[in-house]
Amino acid sequence: MRAANGTSTPSRPTPRVLTLGLPLWTGLRPQERVALLAHELGHFINNDNRRSLRTQTALTFFAHVARLLDPRELFGLTESDGLIGLAVKVVELLVSPVFWLLSRLCWLLHLALNVLGARTSQRAEYYADDLAARAAGSTAALTLTDVLSCSDVYTGIVGSRARGGAVMQGWREAVESARAAVAPRQARLRQLTLRRAASPFSSHPPAELRHRVIAAQPHRDPQVVLSEAEAAAIDAELAAFEERYRRIIAAAW
Repeated sequence: MRAANGTSTPSRPTPRVLTLGLPLWTGLRPQERVALLAHELGHFINNDNRRSLRTQTALTFFAHVARLLDPRELFGLTESDGLIGLAVKVVELLVSPVFWLLSRLCWLLHLALNVLGARTSQRAEYYADDLAARAAGSTAALTLTDVLSCSDVYTGIVGSRARGGAVMQGWREAVESARAAVAPRQARLRQLTLRRAASPFSSHPPAELRHRVIAAQPHRDPQVVLSEAEAAAIDAELAAFEERYRRIIAAAW
């Protein structure tokens, strides 16, 4: 429930799981929700290597091995007294450098694989944005990137309101007020992501680059329109669980 964004995850044998962060979802306007859904569902068809079970395993395998071989993980909890304790300490001193070296080598392999995979992942994000613009319209796709560029601020507001006892309507009103206050500075804040979010290891391009790519395409009208009444009906369904989610979110912030 704390997730600021959405994710689509492969699972065995064939089902796929789409997870959306409630703090983000409640702060989005109706057409932006369509854009978010289209973006995340687009990852199921855009050959994103993070959504493949095989490549996902490859991208995380060496990180798990590096952690398992880390001497702090292997010997950090070892506690013995007397001669046995002394013998254990001697063994640790002898083998720790070897395990440390193996752990670092695995970590370097993990970084190398993720640098190689990050470029493919970033292309998949641009393609998913294109699908979002096609489904929800260019305007909604662009404003969604604006929201994502400040998502930490907005989800923090939701967390604060949840701690104060407010539920979804209160979160939405607070986020709308924050968006109105941020609007005059939105372009500058989005540009800051070029410095803060640009990384060869990042699976997502900076929000500013995503915004530029969408804006460079011909304007598209929405093919799927979510009316205010339909959005309210979705919120009414979620309202049955909002107190439980409020407690979870409040505990997480």
